[in-house]
Amino acid sequence: MEDVALIYHNKLGIAFRWKNNLPNADPARVQMVFKDMGFYLLPEEFSIFPIIYKLLNIIIVVIVPLKNPVEIFC
Repeated sequence: MEDVALIYHNKLGIAFRWKNNLPNADPARVQMVFKDMGFYLLPEEFSIFPIIYKLLNIIIVVIVPLKNPVEIFC
């Protein structure tokens, strides 16, 4: 955890910025990790994050329980 600047964390996930001294780290971006999904977002991308979150909830609630996920699109 010494390579990150923690922004927020709870039981669902964590948000942080990579410290500037790391190669390939973009100080403008925020890394968010929820279970096994990660997002590396710019500030302007945060405005669309609620839309992405709602779509992920639809996928988890509607599609995942189906035996054949193709059923939902037919």
